[in-house]
Amino acid sequence: NIKINKVLMTIPSYYSEFLITEGKIDIINESSMINGDDIVRVLQACVYNKIPNNKELVNITPIEFNANGKKIKDPKGLESSCLECKALISLVPKKNVYTAVSLLENIGVSIVDINFGGVSDYYEFKNKELDSKNVSVINIGEEKTEVSIFKKGVMVDTEIIEIGGKSIDRDICYIYDINKVEARKLKEKFALASKRNASTSWSEDVITNNDETIKINQYEISEIISSRIKEILDLAKKQINLLTKMEISYIIITGGTTEANDFNLIVDEIFG
Repeated sequence: NIKINKVLMTIPSYYSEFLITEGKIDIINESSMINGDDIVRVLQACVYNKIPNNKELVNITPIEFNANGKKIKDPKGLESSCLECKALISLVPKKNVYTAVSLLENIGVSIVDINFGGVSDYYEFKNKELDSKNVSVINIGEEKTEVSIFKKGVMVDTEIIEIGGKSIDRDICYIYDINKVEARKLKEKFALASKRNASTSWSEDVITNNDETIKINQYEISEIISSRIKEILDLAKKQINLLTKMEISYIIITGGTTEANDFNLIVDEIFG
């Protein structure tokens, strides 16, 4: 019963594009001292005439500024006649954004800002160590898995794999001929993500769609789940290698499926 008026919206990263751009402005205030307004103007210069008509700007991340011929991370308070900026901009097709925008506006919700889900995931874990390294974030969602690459805290690429936690539910439903609610209950409360510690003697009675009672043992169902999780992580690992040739120092894996018991054993098996 809480009314939502405004949202920060994460958008699909299908067909996203990442471009390095540059912008330059003159400092026009009397003191020639760079302030926050100047930084906004130089970032605007970085995107001016650089966004195709069919694309929408998601993010602009400054990589470095240049003032008085010196490269600097934060130029505020410096005296200079001009300010240059090198930035990374991320773009997506307009349909990725406007379908959701129109839907939310129709129900009276305004959008404060948009971003990729991978950025939200990274900021949940970020620290000085991660910000100095190359990091990959894998989010195993319900219907899709999103793989994102960060270089020193900046997202430089992302890709979506059309497989997620729902695939595991479907496997259980199909093999045992049970409904989705029962399949999910077994996955979350009974099975393990790895068959290594699963028991062959522990079993659960389950009613099938034909009203038959069957016994499912923990080892068998864990084998089914393990097989699908391995497939998802294998695909994510291949996607990391397709997205970047950089050496990855850290991999963050998140999403509901990671809550499965013994999930870490499968991670060790796939990634070492």
